[in-house]
Amino acid sequence: MLGLLESRTVSSEILRYANQGMVKTDFVQRVAKLLLTSSKCEAVDVWLRDYDRYLRCSAGRHNGISLSLQALDGGREFLSRQARMVHREHSSELLVPVLAGRQRLGYLHLRSSRKDHFPQAVQTFYQEIADTLASALMNVQLRSDLQERIKELTCLYGISRITAEPDTRLDHMLQRVANILPAGWLYPDIAGAMILLDGHIYATPNHHPHGKYAQRANILVRGRQRGLVEITYGEARPELDEGPFLKEERRLLETVAEEMAAVINRREAEIEKLRLEDQLRRAERLATLGQLAAGLAHEINEPLSSAVGFAQLAGKCPGLPEQAGRDIHKVLYASLQAREIVRRLLTFTRQTPPGQMHVDLNKIVAEGLQFFESRCAKEGIELSCRLSPAGMGVEGDPTQLTQVFVNLMVNALHAMPSGGLLKVRTRKQGNRVLLVIEDTGVGMDRHVLQNIFTPFFTTKDVNQGTGLGLPVAHGIVTSHGGTIVVTSRRGEGTKCVVRLPAADTQGQIGDHHG
Repeated sequence: MLGLLESRTVSSEILRYANQGMVKTDFVQRVAKLLLTSSKCEAVDVWLRDYDRYLRCSAGRHNGISLSLQALDGGREFLSRQARMVHREHSSELLVPVLAGRQRLGYLHLRSSRKDHFPQAVQTFYQEIADTLASALMNVQLRSDLQERIKELTCLYGISRITAEPDTRLDHMLQRVANILPAGWLYPDIAGAMILLDGHIYATPNHHPHGKYAQRANILVRGRQRGLVEITYGEARPELDEGPFLKEERRLLETVAEEMAAVINRREAEIEKLRLEDQLRRAERLATLGQLAAGLAHEINEPLSSAVGFAQLAGKCPGLPEQAGRDIHKVLYASLQAREIVRRLLTFTRQTPPGQMHVDLNKIVAEGLQFFESRCAKEGIELSCRLSPAGMGVEGDPTQLTQVFVNLMVNALHAMPSGGLLKVRTRKQGNRVLLVIEDTGVGMDRHVLQNIFTPFFTTKDVNQGTGLGLPVAHGIVTSHGGTIVVTSRRGEGTKCVVRLPAADTQGQIGDHHG
């Protein structure tokens, strides 16, 4: 028969377990094993209430110790019936409530094959054990809750410190956040973490991407899923609130996912702000440059016209020496070149309005190609031309549209110093007509591509380009209600797509934006 001394020994051992800071599942297993070894029962169950469920730890002399979560209504009668259904071979059983005041924390369920194994004295003994267990459970629960809150707050504090660093790259930040996540979970030694963002993975070494035990939360940025945060366990653990995970861990994971979304949103907003500020500065510079160019063009045009006129008159003088004639010709040629640059400046600043007439884009391309066929053959460039059979009419200035085509062709030829393939296409696309010029030349990197429409920006050598070809083409296309889009990659060539309103939709220019 169990005496007072043994009761105190068992109670003391339960309290010692409670003070070791172990998690509740480990604690209940130790208690079940202790009760099994200190009694002469064949089996001991410890039932601990967990919201609307019970955590059941079964210890038997022949089948070891097992843990499981079962959804029960918590009634004593139900538990008793459940025990009898499972353990019909036992002649005696004892069901002792574990109470903390009026709060039922669980039950001790002991079973023996001997009849009348639980007399009143033994029941009193186990009631004392149950009272001790209640105090120990309260201690374990408080310690566990406190430890979990400390881990969660430490995790969140670490994340806030990482995300507050202004100069940390986003990929480095996400990897560092993933590294500190496992410490916030119940079993950090077997926990792995992974952050997935836009297809890029930032994970700890012990993350199990296809593991059975995983907890996930989506990263939603402005309502769109961009990735997720995932915690995995590499080993099996007892069933808790969500598999082997706690409800508190679910809330922590969702908080982390929300924080990641907020950080990404802020970073992208900052990048967008910088981009818009850069666009504004460029627009201001272009506006100032446009005003300056227009003024200079008007100021320079008059003396240039005089220079051209007087050079032509001087060239007609009788008895002019041959060398003087050649020099006058050079002066005339240089003056005409300068006047062409002035005309381009006026076109860029839109000081010269386009003439309006019906223009066949195919005719402009076909006539323009005549100037380039011999050059392409000479420089080892294969020229491929495919024009849409009909419906390529636009309303605009044929001279300016020819200039757009010539400028784009010259750029393409310059990009293929060692030969290549030059494709010219026209086609209809809805209420737009398209001119596509594609080369297999050297291509452009991102920096060059971002500046191609900036006046006087050029990658050509001195005396080979003014940096006005594409800005002028862009100004002409825009003044015709169209758009020009250039795509390119270094070493892979360049593609220019000009979209213009078709002649029958010219009145709808304001309703379309390319």
